[in-house]
Order: sequence, then C-alpha cells, then structure tokens
Amino acid sequence: MKEGRFFPPEKVRHAKCGQSERNDQTALETDQVPDKPDGPLREARIIIDKTERKLFLYSGDELIKTYPVRLGLDPVGDKEKAGDRRTPEGSFYICTKNPKSRFFLSLGLSYPNKEDAERGLSNGLITREQYRAIVQAIEAGRKPPWNTPLGGAICIHGGGIAWDWTHGCIALQNKDVQELYRILPVGTPVTVCRKPTLSASLSRISQ
Repeated sequence: MKEGRFFPPEKVRHAKCGQSERNDQTALETDQVPDKPDGPLREARIIIDKTERKLFLYSGDELIKTYPVRLGLDPVGDKEKAGDRRTPEGSFYICTKNPKSRFFLSLGLSYPNKEDAERGLSNGLITREQYRAIVQAIEAGRKPPWNTPLGGAICIHGGGIAWDWTHGCIALQNKDVQELYRILPVGTPVTVCRKPTLSASLSRISQ
C-alpha cells in the first residue's frame, strides 16, 4: 500500500487517550470459534467479506475463526487503478510476508491478478509488457509487479479497525494480524468479495 502521512486507528487511539485495544469501545470483538490455531494451519484459506467487514479463516472446509476488518477509504466497489483507495475484489494468494511493516505486520496479496491485468490492458491502463509480467508472476506463484498503473502493495496488516482508513489494504487489530502472520504461509489462497458473492466463494472453497 502506498502510504500517506497519517496515523492508523490504533496509533490515534493510543496517542489520544492511552487506551489498550482491550478497553477500546469502538473496536469490534473478534468472534471466537472453537479450536483456535496454535501453529501453522493445514490447508489454510481466507475469505474476506467486504460488506460485513469480516475475515473468515478456514482449514480446508472447516471455519476456524472470524476476525473483524476495515477496508480502503473508498470501500464500495472493486479496485480499478492506483490511488483510488479501493480494496480489490477477486481471487488472490499471500505472496509476501513483512515482519517490519509500518503497520505492525503485513501479508502481501497477489494484486493485480490475471483478471486485473486483462482489464488493465483492454482499458489502456497498462502496456502489453506489463500485462505479460503480471501474468507470468501469477502463473509462477510469485509477487506480481506492484508498480503499474493498476496499483499494488495491497496487504492484510495491523493498525486497527475503528473505521475504513487504508489506501486499499485490509486492516485488522494488531493482535489478530499477529495470529494470522504466525499461521499463514506464503501461497495461502485469499478471496475478497462482497456479500452477494460470498456464498459462491464459500462453495468454491469447500470443493
């Protein structure tokens, strides 16, 4: 995420009143599901529901836990280009892990994907060379180029959930992203969708 000069919600809260996340009434409670993961998760998969502002963690077809999230400053609609502050929708995978993120910890997503590259090429946003670079990276399971006009550096990271405040990333409470960072390897599938398509995504994940 290309970051501007602003404080994420957790830093704002702590600077203003010194409250911990535990005592912050604006934060949502993490839904607790039995069998909290303690190590690397087998067949880990993630679905992020933009409408409900929730991240669903799966092991195969078993729901393990649900986490509250926040989105980009313009949360409605799919990401189209760099700087639109929208959270992208589609099928991705974790392509990087950054233990030194300015937002505590971050898990980078493979945006733009092939569909984004095709759209960008047909709309004249990217060159054919940029299109090929994105497609080749996705086919190899690597990080796609993050410096094209489609944007990039979309991550799951910490910083807090008081409001939709990112430039397109998915924000969690620090304690939640710390848990996910520990158990999710590079390559973990991530589906980002709105409520009308969530049931279809759940069906695909269970197949």
